[in-house]
Formats: sequence, structure tokens, C-alpha cells
Amino acid sequence: MHFIFNTGLPTKVSPFARKYAKFLDGSLAEFEAAEKEKFAAYAQRLASEELEEGESNPIVYGDMPFFHCDVTGGLNRLAFSTADDPFYKTSESKYYPEAVVFNSKGEVLARVNPENRNSTDYHMAYLDDVRDNVLKINDDRKIQISFNQIKEAGCMILLTVKQFVPKDGRQIGTEGEFDRAWFRLANEETNQTLDYCMLKKVELPEDYQELIADEEDDTKPAFRNSLTYIAGALFLDDSGASPNWIFESYKNVFQAKDFKEPGNDVVSAIGALYARATSEYAEQQKVLADASNALKKSQEEKK
Repeated sequence: MHFIFNTGLPTKVSPFARKYAKFLDGSLAEFEAAEKEKFAAYAQRLASEELEEGESNPIVYGDMPFFHCDVTGGLNRLAFSTADDPFYKTSESKYYPEAVVFNSKGEVLARVNPENRNSTDYHMAYLDDVRDNVLKINDDRKIQISFNQIKEAGCMILLTVKQFVPKDGRQIGTEGEFDRAWFRLANEETNQTLDYCMLKKVELPEDYQELIADEEDDTKPAFRNSLTYIAGALFLDDSGASPNWIFESYKNVFQAKDFKEPGNDVVSAIGALYARATSEYAEQQKVLADASNALKKSQEEKK
């Protein structure tokens, strides 16, 4: 048995979560441009001893807006799973989990899903038909993640939920059949849930349509506006004395029509966002250190 303790104390937002929140509300581009300008000016004033009294770094890491926890202690394997209905087996399969591993540069190192079932390098395996009739609550499909065996610093594992698409284009199942569908993250060895969400409770975009007709040619098949749920992500944080795996929970959904450019689906966009968050944070720390050292050198020369 293991427990997650809530200390009640706020923790600082991570560099990625800070940007992701702006990505969600559509203000990311303006936010990044404004911060870049403010930080450059601040670093210059710091190095040249021109800071005003009480002036501080404009890059502020406030309180974390998302549920998060350290999963390093006492856990060896996680299961990221989906259930079309946790209580009954549905007539068809609709939802499946996917795990995408990124390095700190936003490059995809591995992707595990129904088409790519195993990653030996990153210790993950996709399994389906995992229902246990002895249990009252069940999952249908899951990805086993032996995260403690992954040692690459700065690694992120993005956890998403996607939908099977029938080749004939029809809708899957009957009305209301998937109203209790969920995803969850659990201890693979004890089946204890760490985080979960009913898919129906994730708010869809206001303009969402499952099928979008071609406005220029109505003879063409309608565009299937598939959904990608972003459940959360696991990060290997090596900033402390020893590396820790941190889980951040997001529970958002994105529609395919907003990411139509080739090679720029929402998963790729989030990988690029992670790369910028990582590189910008490292660069900011370096600039501040260099400016502080320049200031100290200048003050010593004046003595």
C-alpha cells in the first residue's frame, strides 16, 4: 500500500506547466514575446547596475495550477489505461491510451500505442483486453511503464487518449454507450489509482463537430475531426540531489482541425512547447548567473 500526501503547501509551477497554461488559453505567443523582451531588458540592467530599487526578475514562477505528485518513492511500474466503460464490456472498442517519450529538445524518442506496442529502450508495453472478471471496476487497454528504468535526464512521457477510427467512417457504438469511459494512472503492481478522469467531464471546444464538410467540394468525404485527450505527463527532474519522476495532471482535449498542418498535430506541438520551456529556462538561469558574476566583478574592481 502507498499513499499520496497533500501537505497543503503551494508549490512552484514547472517551466513546462507555466507555458502549457498559456497554450490552453491561446495567449502563448503574446506571453512569450512580452517575457522575452522584459527579461532581456532586466538582465542588461542587472549587469550594468541600473536596476531600480526593489526591481526583481520579471520571470515569475507562481503557484502550480495543476495536480502533481512525485511518483519516485515506492513505485516501480505505472499503468496508464483506458476503459470504454469500467463496469461493463462495451459492444465495440473506442478509446485507447498512447504514451510519447520526448527528450529535452522535443524530439520523439518512442511512441507506444496499438500500432507500436513495445519500446524496449524506454521500458513500455501496450496491452489490450486486460479486463479481470474478478474485479468490479476494470480497464480495457493499458500501457505498462517501468519509469524507474528510464535514466535520460530531461525526459518527458506525454500521456494521451485517442479514439479508434473505423475504416468505413461510421460512428462507434450506440448513443450513451461510452458515457462512463475514463482514463487513469495507477500503480501497476497494486492497481491503486493515482489519478483518473471521466472523459465526458473533459470540456470539449465550443466549436467542436465530429465531421466537418468540405466547404469547397461537397462531394468529398467529410473531415473526421478526431479528438486527442491530454491526460498528463511524467517528467524526470534532475535539478535536485537525486533524479525524481514527477507526474503532472492536465485533463484537456484538442481537436484535429486546429492542427491540420503536416507534422504539426497536438502531440508534436506539445513536444515543441516542452523543448522551448526547457531551453528557455536553462538560458535564463545562465544569463542571470553571467549577469550576477559581471556585477560582482564590477563591484570588486571599484573597491
